[in-house]
Amino acid sequence: MAWLPRSFVLPYFYLENGDYILLTPLDILTKDEAFICHSDLRSQFRRITNALENSSLRDAINHYFQKRLPKQPKQKDIERAIGETIKEYPEILDYYIKHKENTKDKAAKISAEKN
Repeated sequence: MAWLPRSFVLPYFYLENGDYILLTPLDILTKDEAFICHSDLRSQFRRITNALENSSLRDAINHYFQKRLPKQPKQKDIERAIGETIKEYPEILDYYIKHKENTKDKAAKISAEKN
């Protein structure tokens, strides 16, 4: 089987909050996690924010994140704080995607191993 370029019109629903849901046919879905995904962003969050070259931005993000955590945070508290921090500093997503683009060879290797 080979992937060929082709255009499709996928069905979608708009939600009241302005978001939308894109419906994807089952035959093109995979059970593997995508190389760029929310769970990976959460697991890489501290590494990404600590690697920011802009020290002012890095400090502001880390301070904002820490202020959202209770004294003894549970996993759900950490995930909530990560989500709130990303909403406040959406540029974190840019850094995450840039990191993933810089490590795209890793994604190609993982994909080749699964085939």
